[in-house]
Amino acid sequence: MKRGVTSHPLFKGHPERIAIWLWLIDNAAWKETRHDVNGKTITVGRGSVCVSQRRLAEDVGVGYQVVRSLLARLQCDGMVRVTPTHGRTLITLCNYEKYQRPTGSGNAAPNAGATQGQRTKGQGDKETSVSEETAKAKDPSRQAFDLGVALLAQSGIDAGRARGLVGKWRRDHGDAALIAALGRAEREGAVEPVAFIEGILRKSGRAHDCTHFGAFGNIPEVAP
Repeated sequence: MKRGVTSHPLFKGHPERIAIWLWLIDNAAWKETRHDVNGKTITVGRGSVCVSQRRLAEDVGVGYQVVRSLLARLQCDGMVRVTPTHGRTLITLCNYEKYQRPTGSGNAAPNAGATQGQRTKGQGDKETSVSEETAKAKDPSRQAFDLGVALLAQSGIDAGRARGLVGKWRRDHGDAALIAALGRAEREGAVEPVAFIEGILRKSGRAHDCTHFGAFGNIPEVAP
């Protein structure tokens, strides 16, 4: 964060607004991705997030009207662009690139430094996803569940169905296999994440079974 955020005219005395702003920076795409939104495929550019305003309010723990009014103020002040799209809101952070440079200049809004994805890519250019890197620091079972639900929710799947799918995948394939599948789906920007993840898990399971019973020896991973 950049010093001075709490004295910014929009945020001073309004911690709930700061929480919303930090959520936007934390959830903005660090690279261009494609999402299924109510049956339509849309492109979410770097520095943007596509979410329903009610979902944003629930995640932050504030009222819907608080989110709605703050987005209007942020857009009026030139800090974000807000575009309705297929029942959701595409929110673009206008100075996103400045927030990625700790020494860069800008307004008194938070400066997040390099995103997790950028830091991971910078370490020898290893193909390690945000999901896989974050999972190392948290309980695998909880991380697999949280990452799975978040990834499915981003593609337009309602929370109830997302929790059911993730629970089934964890039960049938285990946390380690699921985290690996989620990381791959995130890296490759899977447009249909359910089919993509299930394909990886099925092939991973078949390879494990064959190796276990010694039918074909060690079988390499097969790309979906």
